[in-house]
Amino acid sequence: MAVMRAKTVLGWSGGEVVSANEARAAGVAGRRRCAGPGAVLLGALLSGASALIPIAQAAETVRAAETGPVHLRFAWEPGMSARVETTKTRVRIAETREERTATSAYTIVIDAAGEALRVRSVDPTFDLDTDEAAVAGAPGPSPERLAVIGQIAELMPDFLVNRSGGFLAVHDLDSFRTRLETVFRELLGPGADFPAVAQLISVLASEDYVTQRAAEQWNAIVGFWVDEQLEAGVVRSHSAREPVSMLPGQELLLHYEFEALRAVACERNGAPRGCVELELRSSADAVDTQRVLAAFMAELPDGETEGMPVFETLDMSNVVRLVTEEDGLLPHRLEITRSFDAVLGFAGGQRQSIRQEEISRTRFDYTL
Repeated sequence: MAVMRAKTVLGWSGGEVVSANEARAAGVAGRRRCAGPGAVLLGALLSGASALIPIAQAAETVRAAETGPVHLRFAWEPGMSARVETTKTRVRIAETREERTATSAYTIVIDAAGEALRVRSVDPTFDLDTDEAAVAGAPGPSPERLAVIGQIAELMPDFLVNRSGGFLAVHDLDSFRTRLETVFRELLGPGADFPAVAQLISVLASEDYVTQRAAEQWNAIVGFWVDEQLEAGVVRSHSAREPVSMLPGQELLLHYEFEALRAVACERNGAPRGCVELELRSSADAVDTQRVLAAFMAELPDGETEGMPVFETLDMSNVVRLVTEEDGLLPHRLEITRSFDAVLGFAGGQRQSIRQEEISRTRFDYTL
């Protein structure tokens, strides 16, 4: 297998704060899906072409959880930067077992933006364990092409947060669209001209989709946790309806459980820091999932659903584990496990069971 590598720089100026949406749990655990013509969209979903979201090479040792509350405070400042590297392994079991691993990295840079903070993602790189010839020669949405699309979909725009850690808005969306198109063409070559890919680009760069993706990423590592006071080992829970990025106006009922697991000793730039390991578990409500899937199918153009399988059951869940500094909420390590189990029904009464699990492990290196 050839390893495909592409490198480009995302870092641009301009744009303004356009909203003050600080919803703390918005989309933290919602499963992200690609969109396009029906067949490509369903293929992207089942192949895992897109995913939800995502460390001073930190020397971490576990110590006994301290008694008393864990009080999580936000303290990011302009001038901070870190290299962020994620290794993602996806296993899909249907008629056969498929496993793919990919690594992506970028540098996160924090700038002042008036009264807000601008979070920039620059110098992204991708290592794709896929067959370059298969990507270049495939006439349609092959697994290899979907793997590439999935990596490109991880590109993030600049976004703005307030000084209290609340997500505000995407920053300079037009420049992000231009760079996204450029990276697609660099990685896919002639395959980027496939009509469905062009439509996928338009969706991946849409304001609603990009805004929710940025909010998901931020909330997973910061926004959800700001100012929480948690007792170590005590589980808290709640349920909430969250937006579905591919279906504007649709919301999915999610059930959450979260807790502080234990204290962790870690280092940043050679200095000891007090860290805590947090866990957030979420699952989609089964009944509401069927309602959202029906709405998804109804959005497809006439004729697109012909011959497509139907989800008879679909169970989705996520587990987020975050090692972060209690005083500052600077992340050191992030692990997200996403899984779904589905039963597809085909014309003629045939059925197929599918299980997919994706584990992404991210480290933040502040030694730049």
